[in-house]
Amino acid sequence: MTEPVAPRVALPESLIWIPLMALLVGCGFVFTPLNLLFSRPASDWQERMLAPRSSPASVLVIDIDDASLTDMRPMLGTWPFKRDVYALAIDQLRESGARAIAIDLLLADPRDGDAALARAMAREGAPVVLAAAGLRYAREGAMQPPVATSTSTAAVSAASSPAA
Repeated sequence: MTEPVAPRVALPESLIWIPLMALLVGCGFVFTPLNLLFSRPASDWQERMLAPRSSPASVLVIDIDDASLTDMRPMLGTWPFKRDVYALAIDQLRESGARAIAIDLLLADPRDGDAALARAMAREGAPVVLAAAGLRYAREGAMQPPVATSTSTAAVSAASSPAA
């Protein structure tokens, strides 16, 4: 005796397009700016939840906020500061005993004070790292690779200098 075979139910043709449309919408979401629109808030939340509540005692964070900009305007000028202001900050941090310095600003275009910043970064002392959080793509020639200036220090030889 043979077992009864369940009758095959044919899907209506209109239902066949549902998985294809879902695939198309998914690809459109992944390969377009919509992906960034929705993934950035999720990534920000994840980083806030995983980040330590405070920095280690051996780390000093100098944050530039609106109140600081207002207070410092008479001495340093308006935001964005000239690059020689950052050079001065690097020198002061090294004199104060900093073992490493990270500057989290986008310094992509040539500005006043670039030569002073490059000289400050190339001097002996704590290494300086230029970082820009969230920067995904660097324009060609806008960011220079680090150049070793001694066995203990790596610095950028020409911070944001125009390409020759």
